Amino acid sequence: MKTVNSILVVLIAAILTACSSGVKSDASADLFSIPTDMATACQLTDIATDIEVVPLTHNEPIGILMQSRVYADKMILNESTDNNSSLLICNRKGEVLKRLSRKGRGPGEYQWISDFIYMPENDWLVVYDRNLYKCFIYTLADFKFLKQIELKQEATETSMHEEGIRSMCQLSEKELLLSVETQTGYLDEKSGEPVFEMKYTLSVLNVESGERRNIEYDEKLGAMGCITRIGDEIVAVASQNNNRLHTLVSISDKGSVEELMQFDYGVMTRPEGMDDKADGDLMLDEKSGHIYTEYATAPCFVSYTKKEFTLWFMNGLGFANMPPLMLYHRTGGGEVMAKQIKVAGLTRKFQPIAYDANNKECWAVVYGPAETWIDKKTEPSPLATEIIEKLNAQSDDNPVLVKFRLKR
Repeated sequence: MKTVNSILVVLIAAILTACSSGVKSDASADLFSIPTDMATACQLTDIATDIEVVPLTHNEPIGILMQSRVYADKMILNESTDNNSSLLICNRKGEVLKRLSRKGRGPGEYQWISDFIYMPENDWLVVYDRNLYKCFIYTLADFKFLKQIELKQEATETSMHEEGIRSMCQLSEKELLLSVETQTGYLDEKSGEPVFEMKYTLSVLNVESGERRNIEYDEKLGAMGCITRIGDEIVAVASQNNNRLHTLVSISDKGSVEELMQFDYGVMTRPEGMDDKADGDLMLDEKSGHIYTEYATAPCFVSYTKKEFTLWFMNGLGFANMPPLMLYHRTGGGEVMAKQIKVAGLTRKFQPIAYDANNKECWAVVYGPAETWIDKKTEPSPLATEIIEKLNAQSDDNPVLVKFRLKR
């Protein structure tokens, strides 16, 4: 038994630490180059309107907010702390109404919330746990546990099969569209070395029956880390593993995929003082001297219309300068812009967490304590002053949200 465990440990370690090289798509969609390292700075007030600072009010400390979603009059925020993962149910005023926290191993209990979706027609709250490879179904009204759906995972003495959902989107009243990545690995019989591959697929999950079906998808496009329903249309961003090529696609309710446009973000310039070989998640191409990251950086969400769209990034691109938080494109003029969004008087940048497609509102979070944000070298703007004042008024250094619409 020790030998079997040792083989699997070596195999899993090799798969998790290896770096995949991207493949070029043969798509005919227009390709745009975006010079992210040359991103120009602008003030949030230059590109946004209807800006409002909304304190998150709760009688307990609030942790880090991960992917979050807005549904009509409520927001659902995925909250992460050092040892727990939960969902905060809030109204649009930022008042936390209740918290789903079911960590454990009993019926209806999860280990970690990797993603979630709310299906309002049936009041179903679907929580996905990548650690347990399960979807847990609750009612939002009273958090009643309804059932769980087992997802596929296989491992033998000499091979492994790990499947993970990158993102979810509601497809119909009872169905979810899933972006799936699958790692498979085995030990070569002759060399004894681990061999692995990564596959990307789309599938449809019927939450009522638990049945799944795959839909046709060109996996060369890479993993879809962002899927957003905007009215009757579903748009997504597929990201190849070389961290350079992203493809914006449209997905119909029947599952057909249409490529809209592609973006090449170029190479990363060498940050000052970086080690010659590697530094954290960065790696160096010996031939070109350029810097790459070991994984694709997918957008947090996408705002899209026929005339323009916006990609928001959680951790940005380009390491020589501060990374842009927004990439903005107007299709009419064929113009592509990389923007680094700032607020005069603040030293740090807010983090986008959600997009309300119905109201075309962006939501971002600013964490406390307030003193870590104050830029003493810059005259504070009215927006910076309001953010600092509302952060100072928060208990337990809880965050505030910034809600705004993009100018048209």
